[in-house]
Amino acid sequence: MKKPKKILVIRNDKLGDFMLAWPAFCLLKEQYPDVEVTALVPEYTAALAEQCEWIDKVLVDKKEASFVKDLSSLSKEIKSNHYDCSISLFSELRTSLSLWFARVKQRVGPATKLAQIFLNDRVKQKRSQSIKPEYEYNLDLIRYFIESNNDTPIKVRTAPYLTFDSTEVSALKNNFEKTFPACKDTNIVFIHPGTGGSAINLSVDQYAKLIQLLAATDNIYFVITAGPGEHEVEEQLSSILDD
Repeated sequence: MKKPKKILVIRNDKLGDFMLAWPAFCLLKEQYPDVEVTALVPEYTAALAEQCEWIDKVLVDKKEASFVKDLSSLSKEIKSNHYDCSISLFSELRTSLSLWFARVKQRVGPATKLAQIFLNDRVKQKRSQSIKPEYEYNLDLIRYFIESNNDTPIKVRTAPYLTFDSTEVSALKNNFEKTFPACKDTNIVFIHPGTGGSAINLSVDQYAKLIQLLAATDNIYFVITAGPGEHEVEEQLSSILDD
């Protein structure tokens, strides 16, 4: 099989899911350093995608309100870039159909829902059962792709995949301490109990138990975060901890 020169990797859903795709991007790029890897991501994760050293180009998914217009726009954008293959780490009907319309030769992705009809290289994963962490499902798809090219997957690099300059981290913590003086001289831990619903999550009581166990081991200042539509979970967790 002719080795690909341009690969489109799709992970155009939530921020946390995109970050769990970094090991997959790492494996793909280190396996094929000469291949141009493009990531299709939503606008709000594009800045992070640009920081990923294993992504060569970022294609922002500008979803249109009209399904027909959206499909036409996305398929034309994909076709104009002449990708040899695509790997859908997140698969949905609109992207799978766009890949099909764009005539991408090899279209790899999970065998799930209606979207799989328009992929020609499918992998059964049963992600909804959450048997594995999300990042491992992503890695499985990349390994499958590598093996489909008659290559042996190399060893995966260990975490961390995203690091920050220590000076920048210190400056951020100092600013945070000025805003929230109670966290001074503590370890700051962020807890995000919300979920997009794509995988099994801990219950609010389990998150509370986790926080209590961590609090017993060190001097920790906890920050509970929430995204759109998740404030009810945040309030429930705060209420339990206050009691």
